[in-house]
Amino acid sequence: MAKDGSMLVVLQNIPKNWNNYTVIDFLEVYCDDVDVEILTVEYFQNEKTVAKTGFSHSVDFQRLVEKSKREKYGIEIMMLPPADGLIFTNLSPDVTIDKILKHFNSVKGGKAIQKRNFYESNGCFVLKIYNTKVIDTLVKKVIPGASVEVFYDVFQGEALRRLEQINREQISDDEDNVDSNENCYLTCEDSDSDKDSDCDSDSGSENILAIDMDDIHINEESSSSSSRNSQNASDRNTEEKEIPIETSEYVFDQNDYHKAKLLEKINFGNNLKNCEVQISVTSSISKIVFKGKKEDIDISKIEMFELLRSIDKRITQKLQKPFLEILNSVKGEQYLSSIFDGTDEVIGYMEKDALAVAGINPTEITQFLRFSENQFLIEKIPIKDSYRHFVASSWNELKEKEEMFLIKLVQEQDMIVIYGLNGDVVAVKKDILAVLLQNQHDTKTITLTGAMSRCIALYFKASINSLRDSLRDCHGTLQDELSESSYNIEVSGSPEKVQQVLKKIGDIKESVWHEQVLLKRDITQNGAELKLLVCSLKTTNQKRFITTFETENKCCIEFLNLKPEHRNDFPRASFPSRNSKPRIPRKPSFLKRPSSNYRPTCSVNFHQATITVKKGDITREKAFEAEKTKAGFNPSSPVNVDLSMAFSAKNSINVPVGTILETACFGNLNCKYVLHVLLEKYKGATSLQVLSKAIRNVLLKSNAHNVSSVAFPALGVGKLYRFPPDKISAVCLQELQDSIKSYPNIKNVTFVIYDDEVYKEFSNQMSNYGYSPPQSPDRGAAALVSSESESNSDSEDDFTIHSAQDKAVYDSPESGIKLYCDSKMTSDKAKNNLIKYLTTTYLYRDSVKDDTIIHLNKYILREIKAHAERFHVSIILPDIKQKDIQQKHVPEIKFQGKIQAVKDAKVKIQEILLKEIHKQHAFNDKSSEDPIPKRGTLEHLHYMVSNTEQKPPAYWKKSKPFTSKVKEYLGNKKNILEPLSSTSSLYKCIEDLVQKTWRADKCGHGRDAANLNHKNIQVTTIERVENTVLYYKYCARRRELFSKALERKTPCTNISRIPNSSGPMLTTKLAGKELTEDIFPEVNEHYAFHGTSRAKAISQEGLDHRSSGDNNLFGSAVYMSESSTKADQYADSKQNRTPGPKQMILGRILLGNTYLCIGKNPTKYKRPPCTDLTHLKSHCEQGHEFFDSVMADGTWLFREFAVYDNSSVYPEYIITYNRI
Repeated sequence: MAKDGSMLVVLQNIPKNWNNYTVIDFLEVYCDDVDVEILTVEYFQNEKTVAKTGFSHSVDFQRLVEKSKREKYGIEIMMLPPADGLIFTNLSPDVTIDKILKHFNSVKGGKAIQKRNFYESNGCFVLKIYNTKVIDTLVKKVIPGASVEVFYDVFQGEALRRLEQINREQISDDEDNVDSNENCYLTCEDSDSDKDSDCDSDSGSENILAIDMDDIHINEESSSSSSRNSQNASDRNTEEKEIPIETSEYVFDQNDYHKAKLLEKINFGNNLKNCEVQISVTSSISKIVFKGKKEDIDISKIEMFELLRSIDKRITQKLQKPFLEILNSVKGEQYLSSIFDGTDEVIGYMEKDALAVAGINPTEITQFLRFSENQFLIEKIPIKDSYRHFVASSWNELKEKEEMFLIKLVQEQDMIVIYGLNGDVVAVKKDILAVLLQNQHDTKTITLTGAMSRCIALYFKASINSLRDSLRDCHGTLQDELSESSYNIEVSGSPEKVQQVLKKIGDIKESVWHEQVLLKRDITQNGAELKLLVCSLKTTNQKRFITTFETENKCCIEFLNLKPEHRNDFPRASFPSRNSKPRIPRKPSFLKRPSSNYRPTCSVNFHQATITVKKGDITREKAFEAEKTKAGFNPSSPVNVDLSMAFSAKNSINVPVGTILETACFGNLNCKYVLHVLLEKYKGATSLQVLSKAIRNVLLKSNAHNVSSVAFPALGVGKLYRFPPDKISAVCLQELQDSIKSYPNIKNVTFVIYDDEVYKEFSNQMSNYGYSPPQSPDRGAAALVSSESESNSDSEDDFTIHSAQDKAVYDSPESGIKLYCDSKMTSDKAKNNLIKYLTTTYLYRDSVKDDTIIHLNKYILREIKAHAERFHVSIILPDIKQKDIQQKHVPEIKFQGKIQAVKDAKVKIQEILLKEIHKQHAFNDKSSEDPIPKRGTLEHLHYMVSNTEQKPPAYWKKSKPFTSKVKEYLGNKKNILEPLSSTSSLYKCIEDLVQKTWRADKCGHGRDAANLNHKNIQVTTIERVENTVLYYKYCARRRELFSKALERKTPCTNISRIPNSSGPMLTTKLAGKELTEDIFPEVNEHYAFHGTSRAKAISQEGLDHRSSGDNNLFGSAVYMSESSTKADQYADSKQNRTPGPKQMILGRILLGNTYLCIGKNPTKYKRPPCTDLTHLKSHCEQGHEFFDSVMADGTWLFREFAVYDNSSVYPEYIITYNRI
């Protein structure tokens, strides 16, 4: 590359008839860059076969060279290399070689001359210099009588050699045969011949007579030697009179392999006339060797190049991979050779991914190319289901046909594809089809569902395995898979064998013993029990029921007409949290019952609308039209009582009486619009007129909204407005009869009455419009609540059906459970166990007897009924109206239902009775105090739950007995720390506990004990935290845990009795009575240590689990330890341990029902997991209860306890200590 950015090149072997313009056109054609300009073409001493030129900027030189080689001219293009030296021309007679050398030796760089050549015939002198900087310096030196230029061997040197060759040829022609070329004749030796052949090979051109000569070194020192050599050569030629034999090679280009192969095939050299040259062609290395006289070799080369120009090559389209593998194999090469052996002028061979055909005759090339393409064939055989097994198992045997035929077998999707030659493909396809037909397999799949599928899979496994073995002997298969809903059996084999196996599977199905346990026939005694049992089985966890019963009784069962309702199987805790109201689960439709004062629904028709009066709560009323829309109006209901009260405040909101306000549906109301009616306190006829007008406005707005159903409460009835029920009912019904026809969109109007007396008045008014009440209304014995007088009937039909679907369930004799067993004996045993289990578990009976029951008022009884409904338990109350003080039998409340629900309901009702007993005792003797029941008993649990008095411990000094309750609750945050005297027994007890729980052997061990090297700690001060705010929250949490224990009817499991536990709480075990006498092990209350650097802040704010990281052992929680060694690790940062006093907290912790974790990779919880050990999810949605805390035990150095409720921990003592 020149300094100006141009690219200089040298062209050799330029045809002699070309001029400057021809050379420029040649370069422009083969250069891809259209913007490049060709520089001036320079020659040396009129030698036109070598030229120097260039391009105005850089071009793709390699592509230019490759394109020029493909042409017939044989022109070589090369980059102009660095200069080789200096050349002196136009030498005057007085300028001698000595003078030039002397001149340049006198200047700097003269010693760099390494070689000098003198070309006498052309008058040129060349100095070879290999230092470019020296050349640049010397060329500027002016020599009188000579011209100095930079010398390039590839340009001027090549031109000089060609000119010398021409001069020698001219001298040789002018002289008589031999001896006059003493200074110019060059003897061709083996090395020169090699160079000639290399030149021919590299150029690839038709200029085969050009001779690449070495530099002829003629100087003063070697002139005499050259004369003697020439004389000696002349003497030898004269004596021997023989012409030397030469050897020349021509190497074909990589892309000309076909030419070498064709020359080899036609035996090139033997066909040459008048040729005494020995020619050998080796196509494998693309090389041809000539051996003979030089003149004969040149003639042979000329004929070779003429033949090569006539060779043509054509290539087929890209062949697919299987065809390539065939033709590239040994057999494929033999096949190609056999095709082209019949002609000497065409050859075929593989070139990359296609078949190439080359030859001299274009017609034959086309014929052979078409013939070759027609030899390839592709055939496909579909793999039917009956073939799949054989193809999968015997594919390698089918592939063996590739060794006998020129084919390739490939599986593509559901096809066998055969690639290969025509005849071979046809023959192989025929053979494969015959083999497939002979070995075809039939495949059938049987799907069994329900309990029968599980029974066959589990208890007829031996029969299935026997069938599998019989199929295996016949090269068939039997595969079975048992899923949650079905049992799939896939049989594969010969068609006859498959049919035999299917018949035997049918026999197995017939041998399964099945029997039904019908609820109405085999278990229940009356309609109430049937309804209760159906309710329980629908709401129970049927999957768990099936799994447990099947495992224990070696049978399989399924429910009949008992579609499960996805509901929490366990009732919620009896004592909800302090900040939420208790939620009573919604009952299924078949459990909805009328109240104890149940009256039937009454309806009449006013024009296009149906007017209905029913007993119930309007907030739970649903629309019964297809549109599922209704407008509810309830100014006195609990849903919007606040709004109604605000309207009644005349001094705050000036709204006229009778105004209708419209809002969207809110809360749990099942409607589309809510209209609020503003009324005032009853003032006689004026108020009734306002009510009548308000009803018309309601109907008007509802009709405008295209609403078809409207539900009204008893407007104005209640303590706030005091409208008389008889007046309200008369006005409402009369207004509807008069105006409903004006609102055609309204089809249904319902009055939902909550109070019994108001409902009675509406029912009486309905009789004035054609409604006749039934004489003997159905009391609904199967309703969940009844009295003794109502429960004497045992008739099966003594219950109420509320929907057609429920009636179909109850009336159908198929409602029950179906059993599948392997034998009748097993079936009978399982049936008896099932009947016993359903009777004892789902129709469990229990009762509560107490004299207090007879004295309960109606409000307490209503509360008892509500709790029975909540637990889905049938309950029978004593007939209070017939109570007799002198009765012989103790009054009792009877329960029936699911065993766990009955027990939970019993505990709750016992709690209610206990409260009533306490109230009666307190009323009878207010000065007496009930003794505290024995610890660990059910009575003690009742006592701890019912004892709502909250007061700080008696040993606190900051909380005085006569302090205001408000001040006591708010506490004195400025002065809540009370120092303990070092001589007190409590101080010594705590100090002793610190030392007893200290583990010197574990100090400094563990990830959180980094940089600790002390052996023990010494307590300096102990302060008690008397924070009433935190302590009251802690007491409330403790009472909540007692409530849960009361529901379970047993205290929390002590941590020492939990499976895999390492023992009791160390602090509780080693602490003195000063600490243990005020804690409650019934809820797993203990003292534990907590290390911290912010003890004072914790004493005021308490421990907060949110300040703990989510990446801790069990997630974000409050962590406590039973070892003071563990707590000491967190007294300061493990990256920066500091000297001086440290602090830890000894606090109370409520563990409750504890989950023990012994795994190495525990879950990062956000709350304790659920109590189902197969589930253990902290976000359980299956209704399981949750643990109250998590305990780490097992492989860890220390046992730790984590709670996720801040109120479960009270930081009672701050211990200050020093490390020693």
